[in-house]
Amino acid sequence: MAAGTPGYAVRLVNALTWYWFLRGRLTEARRSLHTAPAADGEPGEDGAAGEVARLAARAWLTGIELRGSSAEAAPGLAADVDPASGVVDPVMRGRLRCFVGTGLFGHGRHREGLGPLTAGLAAARGSGDRWAEAAALVETGAAHPCRGPRTGGTGGGVVP
Repeated sequence: MAAGTPGYAVRLVNALTWYWFLRGRLTEARRSLHTAPAADGEPGEDGAAGEVARLAARAWLTGIELRGSSAEAAPGLAADVDPASGVVDPVMRGRLRCFVGTGLFGHGRHREGLGPLTAGLAAARGSGDRWAEAAALVETGAAHPCRGPRTGGTGGGVVP
């Protein structure tokens, strides 16, 4: 990334993080999410859009760190904190909530992950983001492989 192009590095990394996640390239995502803000210069140089991009990058990084770290080293997130707070795009906001929520679920932190996951699934369904919906349901189902539907019975997925 060339210096002097405010906001481009973070926006590019935000666009690629979903792809890196789906392809299992978490190390590349983590490295890029750490270096892109430095390539963009000081916060505020690129206006409000740059700040929103940085907020999204922080949420992506939280989700990546949750997937790539031990339970002791995983980042904390209070149950009432919205990991996508400040992100204006409803599709991105829903995707980030699902991403962080499922990361928390994967660490067994269900109470913390339930809020973002529920909000993210509702947003994904409302916006027609089938990729985020499917990824959230698959990851949540993997966290609770023996749990059946709330109506009882066996099998089925976990649908908050």
